[in-house]
Amino acid sequence: MDRVKLLWDGEEIWQDDASTGETRRPEVTRPLVGSGVLELAVRPAADGSVWDVIGSLSLSDADLGGGIRTTRFVKRGADYELSYEVAMDMTDHQPHE
Repeated sequence: MDRVKLLWDGEEIWQDDASTGETRRPEVTRPLVGSGVLELAVRPAADGSVWDVIGSLSLSDADLGGGIRTTRFVKRGADYELSYEVAMDMTDHQPHE
């Protein structure tokens, strides 16, 4: 069992446990103004283990509307696939009268 976390420009935005073959579907939204870096970090569940960033993605406004993409990260025995989408923020920020 591993601990897995996502970082957005160095800030932890999600964390959970993962075993071989399991899928997690975190619903995480972050503002993307120009560009940002999404990192996937893993550490074994054993006491005293340390976090290891096994991959990162540089995202930019140019990725907007590209649909769901999948990237595979393989490093030191860790093998993860990360599916993500860069989408327009559809939240209504206008005050309601």
